[in-house]
Amino acid sequence: MDNGTYLIIAGVVALIYGLFCLFRLMSSRNWSSTEGTVITSYKSFRDTDAGKMEDAEIKYEYTVSEKTYTCKVIKSGGDVSSNRSKTSATDVDRMLAKYPVGKTVTVYFHPNLPQMACLEKAGGEALLICLLFGPLAILVGYFYF
Repeated sequence: MDNGTYLIIAGVVALIYGLFCLFRLMSSRNWSSTEGTVITSYKSFRDTDAGKMEDAEIKYEYTVSEKTYTCKVIKSGGDVSSNRSKTSATDVDRMLAKYPVGKTVTVYFHPNLPQMACLEKAGGEALLICLLFGPLAILVGYFYF
């Protein structure tokens, strides 16, 4: 496969993920809520072409209809990583301070699919990145390679 094909595939995957995030963000407006507890909260690092990126690894558990679930989704519309090279406190640091281990949190969950949950009904930045750059990658892959 050539570079154009890879770019088109990446664009399609980003677009599909963006549409999924849009669906989840829109449907989360009508989700029910319950109390949950943060069970893990730490910073992880991964190497990318753009440099070392950091992520907040937060997991929480909650109970719906006497069944306990665990989830890692913070924002219903998706999360964005922070670049480690920033000198001030990053979004990841603020997220970890907001959700320490043991904290009682409000968990929003889909009434028909209680395993689909989030802590915040937000996350438009990940949605915009996928919905803007997905089609752009498809177009560039199709017309320039």
